[in-house]
Amino acid sequence: MTIINGNLSQRLATMNQQQRGAGNGATDGEYESSLAKQLRERAGNRRKVEFDVSELLGTPGAKVWVRVPTKGEQDLAVKRAHEYVARLATGEGGEAIKDDADVTQDAKAAAILHAAIRGNDAGVEGMHPAFPSVRWIIDKLTADQIASLLSLVNEVRSSEPGGTRVLTDDEIEALVAIINKSELQGAQVALARFQREALSHVVVVLATKLAAARMAAAMHDEAAMAAEEALEATQRDKPAEGE
Repeated sequence: MTIINGNLSQRLATMNQQQRGAGNGATDGEYESSLAKQLRERAGNRRKVEFDVSELLGTPGAKVWVRVPTKGEQDLAVKRAHEYVARLATGEGGEAIKDDADVTQDAKAAAILHAAIRGNDAGVEGMHPAFPSVRWIIDKLTADQIASLLSLVNEVRSSEPGGTRVLTDDEIEALVAIINKSELQGAQVALARFQREALSHVVVVLATKLAAARMAAAMHDEAAMAAEEALEATQRDKPAEGE
């Protein structure tokens, strides 16, 4: 009887572990569905995009691999950025540094690079961080180099599933047609599904087209006015009948 109870207890414990996702990446007490398992495995094996940064970093043959950070990695990067600023803010003049938004923002950018930019150590592409630490990035790279590397991260981020996709000219024209036929609320609904970066791109494209259209209209008006003045001049110079 004791053996049976023991086997039953073991089986129940095993079933509970399976339901909680024990050993497969789920947090203790959480059930991991098949979809969650697929996403977890994908997060651990994210796509890495290779870039030649020889010219950017001034190092011949330098390559890096960009892997978009997860939200957890981004949060950890922000924590590391604040830790860097806190260490920098010690001593005389520290309060000014601590309250400087630009210093904190630059530290966050460096921390994101530390999480996203991968190197080619031990012959394994993209496994380890390309740079040793947040402070190393800030100490060894220029502000322009950091900004350029961050642009590479954003470029890869935009190409990921759920990333910001730039709309084509045809899609922008279709969106304009929908908004033109809608009331304010309908237009807001049509725009709500787009991220801020995509909408910024739309605004730039439409502003450029509007400026070009205004220039073309002005040129057309000037040409029409010139033609009208030329016609009036011809009529004035034309001899009257009977002269």
